Amino acid sequence: MTVRALSSVLRKKAEEEVNETPNVADAAIAQLRDWLHQKPHLRAAKIPDQWLIAFLRGSKFNINKAQEKLDTYYTLKTIAPEIAANRHPFDASIQEILKIGFFLPLRKCSTDTSPRTCLVRVAAFNGTKHSLTDLIKVALMIIEILLIEDDNFTICGEEAIVDVKNLGFGIISQWTPTLAKKVVTCAEKSLSVRLKSMHVLNAGKGLKAALQLFKLFLGSKMKTRIHLYHKDYEKMYRTVDKSILPVEYGGTDGHIQDLIDHWKMKVETYSDWYAQHDSIRPDESKSSDAKNSANVLGIVNCFKKLDIDLFRKMKVRELSEALRKKAEEEINENDRNIETNLEVMRKCFNEHFEDHTIRPLDQWFLAFLRGCKHDVEKSKRKLEKYYTLKKSAPDFFANRNPTDEKIQALLKLGLFLPLRQCVKEDSPRTCLVRVSQLCNSQYSLVDLTKIGFMTAEILLLEDDNFTVVGEEIVADMKNVGFSILSQWTPSLVRRMFTCAQNALTVRLKSLHIINAPRGLKAAVSIFKMFLTAKLKRRIYIYNEDYEGMYEYVPKSILPVEYGGTAGNIQDLTDYWKAKIESHGDWYAEFDKACDEFKIPKKTTTNNSAHTIS
Repeated sequence: MTVRALSSVLRKKAEEEVNETPNVADAAIAQLRDWLHQKPHLRAAKIPDQWLIAFLRGSKFNINKAQEKLDTYYTLKTIAPEIAANRHPFDASIQEILKIGFFLPLRKCSTDTSPRTCLVRVAAFNGTKHSLTDLIKVALMIIEILLIEDDNFTICGEEAIVDVKNLGFGIISQWTPTLAKKVVTCAEKSLSVRLKSMHVLNAGKGLKAALQLFKLFLGSKMKTRIHLYHKDYEKMYRTVDKSILPVEYGGTDGHIQDLIDHWKMKVETYSDWYAQHDSIRPDESKSSDAKNSANVLGIVNCFKKLDIDLFRKMKVRELSEALRKKAEEEINENDRNIETNLEVMRKCFNEHFEDHTIRPLDQWFLAFLRGCKHDVEKSKRKLEKYYTLKKSAPDFFANRNPTDEKIQALLKLGLFLPLRQCVKEDSPRTCLVRVSQLCNSQYSLVDLTKIGFMTAEILLLEDDNFTVVGEEIVADMKNVGFSILSQWTPSLVRRMFTCAQNALTVRLKSLHIINAPRGLKAAVSIFKMFLTAKLKRRIYIYNEDYEGMYEYVPKSILPVEYGGTAGNIQDLTDYWKAKIESHGDWYAEFDKACDEFKIPKKTTTNNSAHTIS
């Protein structure tokens, strides 16, 4: 047996924690060798003893569990190749991730018998440029090195420090239930990673949903070991000593760049290992105990009707049963046409950006398809028009840096606030538009519209109720006088509708105007000029009595300031301010994409087709 000798303290820890003694280890490895010889796809593989003992330790020397984990590890290369295969260290995408330093095990442990602390720098990435699956793939590549080289990792486990500073939706939107399940399956059920604790740094309000997805697949004990910190790390230092942390996190042990350089070089030296082990895969047509993807990942019981092959091709959220039915009935969406139509949208995008480095999410393309009821030609026209908006409607779509002083002031007013809850699982998203906040301010309807569109883009990316079922607006006009109503011109309304319906695919279902001022009739008449006959009948006007509105918009989803029970306006304002701030990279990428947008020579397009006036 060729296995590293343990220090005396780790030998004692191994016996206490994972039931390992020298005699037990020898016998267990011999049993695994016999089992490997019976597996057609593993028989000829050159698998070192050090690799086998990592699986035994992760299974606390339960032979059956170790066998199952090994089998799952090699099976995942076939059914989840996006994170478990095609691992070429010198591939451009992997090199880029290694240079930024997403997953960095620290050099020291707190004590000789402490877990290995690993720094996960989610904050280092731009979600519109990087694929979350690639980030996870690189992390798993490094974990394999730890399984081979690090006895503290295999015996004492792992302690994760996750930095989510400025975490944007570009990453969160890719963190689907299916991907979360795959990650936990790879880490716990194949690679035997024993996560001891997780410290989440710079945790913003938008993190809750992503964390809930992760917790779905954790044991009850592990759920209690997740700790959140904002900007003050003092409590973390009680658990994670400063002496092992890099200086960028208040520690004394070197710099982040040193760790990046070390792990980049280390991964590159394992090139042959990855190539060898990626080639070891079961032949499911011959192997009697081969596992299909749904069985290995346990997805069938957790997420009904999920098509794994479809998931591999696209990165879109799985709909609930109620929304899936609604999508089929209202917008002609089904599992068969999603991938076909998405491929058309990708090609359309590439035609306009031949040298473009931005990779929009499939979820973004899907929003356009849903807004056009999967009419591909309409969707393509709207996508093209969207990327002309910076030039054709700069007052709405240019200069959208969330940290800009003016944008910050507008966000603090809480002008456009989607509510947290929908009436039912398959109801539209209700958005509160507080025109009243413009009173006694220096800002205009154009400013409100800009914030509205910035928020709508997040909803198109993040909110399936919004894209599948549509939007319901509650517009508060309290104390709105002539100075604001006079801005409501036919030209402004036409431009708003052109952007909302012809570029951003917003589907307005109903409009409830509350605290209606006397001069509102003319403004509503202008608004109706651009509505369909059906939608004209769905405009409701109320004065200060909201009882009629509650029949359509129940109190259970409204904030207390509007007679509801779902929190207060300030909470919504703070939430959407933080949400928009987290999308700074998205708005910057939009600016870049608009500058690079080109109309292909083969397309005969009238200049007026991309003009909003």
